[in-house]
Parts: sequence; C-alpha cells; structure tokens
Amino acid sequence: HRVDRRQRQMCIRDRDIIDQKLSIFQQNQQANITETNNPAYASTFGASLVTNGTFDSNITSWTAAGGSTGTQAHYSVGGVNAILLKNNDTNSNFSSSQAITTVVGKLYRVKADINAGLLNSSGSNAAAKAFITLAGSPSTSVIAGSSSSVVFYYTAAATSSSLVLNINAAGNTTDSALFDNIKVEEVTGRK
Repeated sequence: HRVDRRQRQMCIRDRDIIDQKLSIFQQNQQANITETNNPAYASTFGASLVTNGTFDSNITSWTAAGGSTGTQAHYSVGGVNAILLKNNDTNSNFSSSQAITTVVGKLYRVKADINAGLLNSSGSNAAAKAFITLAGSPSTSVIAGSSSSVVFYYTAAATSSSLVLNINAAGNTTDSALFDNIKVEEVTGRK
C-alpha cells in the first residue's frame, strides 16, 4: 500500500507540473496571438508622408493653427533640432499643422517624440499636456514636465488629413513644448 500511495502522490505531483507547464504554454500562446494582432507586429511601412518632420534646419511646411496668440519656432540646442510651440495666452491652446495626403481605408502609423518638460504643471495648469492628432484622432498625451515617444494607428477616412501638433495649457502663459521625428507612414504589408 505504501508503494501505491507514493506512486499516486508522484502521479498527482507530475500532473500538477504538467498542468502548470500547460498553463504557461497557453498564456504564451495567447500573448503571441495578442502581439500578432498589433498593427506594428512584423509590419512593413512606406516612406513618411510628413514634410520636414525632423526640423533639421527650419520649420518650413508647418503652419501655426488657431487657438491662441502662440508662436512656433525652430529649436536647435546641443544637437537637438525640433519645432518649439509656445502658448502665449492664458486659458488657451496652441497648435501647428500640416496637410498630408492619405488614401481612404489605408492604415497609417503615426509617430513623434514630444518633450513637454517646458510646460508648467502648477496651479490651474495642472492638466497641461502636449500631443499630436491625425484627422482628429489623438495620440496619448505627454503630461507637463515629461517627455515621450508616441505611436498610434489611424485608418484614413479621407484623401487629405490634417496632422496637428498640440499644446493644451489652460492657465499660464509662456508654456512650450518640443516636437521632433514626426512620421506618418502607411502600413504597407505584414511579414
């Protein structure tokens, strides 16, 4: 009876180990399925549709767009070239835009580096943020005092889409943010 009991215990332990391994395998399989559903997974991309998205020497092709009495300028310090958007009005926002040509129904990857380190996050401006939009679809926001690369995907509904760099600063003047390495690329295929 001792042998039978020991064998049963070993079988139970072996079954538990197999169940654990199977569970880990199933979790990995699910993670792989989730990853392959991500548009970026093993995708290929066309050339960027953005004109002057790296701001190497100027900010041509970008137009100040509504909201406030803000300004836009070329920023070049320590090897960093970017567009600097400055909000010069209280309780307002400032943006810069560029029209790009898109194809209806095509999927696009939108990318940018945003530095909101110069946005004031005190008092009534606690919600200050910087972000980009393509045809009104926004990226995640970069909150005041931080910087980040943002990426999002957009399926075009029109042949012309407005790419907009935004500062939302609602209470202080002279808030600014930097934008660089801006790209809008068609997802051309999957590997």
